[in-house]
Amino acid sequence: MLGREIGEEIKERNTKDGMLVLSGGGWIAVASVRAVWESRIKARENEVAREKEQRKRTTVARLTGVWEERITLAELKKKVFCEDGRLILKIINEKWTVLPGSILKLGDLWGWSVHRTIMRALPSWLGSCGSLRSLDLARNGLREIPPEIGELRQLEELNLSYNRLLRLPAEVGQCQSLQRLELAANYELQNLPLEVSNLSSLYHLDMSVNMFSHVPPAICNLPALEWLDMSNNQLESLPDKIGQLQKLHSLWLQRNRLVEIPPSLCTLPQLSTLVLASNRLTSLPSALRHIPNLMFVNLTDNPLEPHVELPVPDDEDIMDREEFGMEFLSLYLDELYNSEGTKTTIEDTNDQKSGVSDEEVLVDEEQDGSNVTEQLRGELNELSEQLEEQHNRILHLEERAVHFRDALRQNYLLNSPHVSRNANSA
Repeated sequence: MLGREIGEEIKERNTKDGMLVLSGGGWIAVASVRAVWESRIKARENEVAREKEQRKRTTVARLTGVWEERITLAELKKKVFCEDGRLILKIINEKWTVLPGSILKLGDLWGWSVHRTIMRALPSWLGSCGSLRSLDLARNGLREIPPEIGELRQLEELNLSYNRLLRLPAEVGQCQSLQRLELAANYELQNLPLEVSNLSSLYHLDMSVNMFSHVPPAICNLPALEWLDMSNNQLESLPDKIGQLQKLHSLWLQRNRLVEIPPSLCTLPQLSTLVLASNRLTSLPSALRHIPNLMFVNLTDNPLEPHVELPVPDDEDIMDREEFGMEFLSLYLDELYNSEGTKTTIEDTNDQKSGVSDEEVLVDEEQDGSNVTEQLRGELNELSEQLEEQHNRILHLEERAVHFRDALRQNYLLNSPHVSRNANSA
């Protein structure tokens, strides 16, 4: 302190004309000492004032945070609904950018239904919501899912459709109870992590309207899968391992780029719905008719060969015509079988002809030539008769045209004002 520093040097405290006498023979003004003391006292007072203000602000902020949390919690409680004995948090059409941590104080919620917000990510404390069974986060613009989602071991339904996800975290494979996974219309999603194959209870998987160019390997290792929708993607082929999905009953593959169907698809015993519309299929495996439970098929808008058409009534609309998919499949496979049989017969005939002598072949060719000549002569006579008939019709039409022209001219002369004026003047 200043007093101690001065005390060490001052030997005499004689006051003379407002001055202090120092032992070193120097002089110092009393006013200067006072100024030093006052400045230090002022600085200390300011420091104390700042500390008080800081404590005050901290207290106010803490109290404000407490009240805001209470207000938010009160608002959230209004968004909790009980449906069939299940508590569900519903946040719809609100401008939330993040989910507040006060959700954790709502108790054991069965599910969330959060739609049409402006969230881009989920909080990391999501893993603390261990009671969640359903997580419906469709239509939010989410770009990523935190790895903590793997801590939701009781989660049964996860809906992430209509977002902007580029990938799915591998930790999703830790959601051992997951039964439904919906990833439709994320638009740029191209693959799934291999860990998804650990979802042994997953029976419903929707990956439509994305950018998949192949079926992710994890899918073929899902033993409980019953429903698979990969429509509106960029699939060019199906893996042979798709035959491992022995419980699959509905397969939606419309609007892709498929050019063929693997035979293993025909070994799915539970398959009842198969939609392959708007692909690039040119043929179908004949074994499709042997799928025991197949009830609905849609093969429209494919360049299948041979080309077949069903005699569907004209008053049937497009949706009604889809009901004839099984009939079309049967007709197509019959036609395919017949065309293949015809090819086989022709090949056999050619093989048989190869064993005939040259003289016999020459006689047969001469006989065939005479038959062809007679056939051509008959066709020529028929064409001549048709041409003569057409010529007579043309002459008749010309006569009618002349009469019609004369009638028009006469009508014009009778009704034209110019002609009437000339007639009156005459």
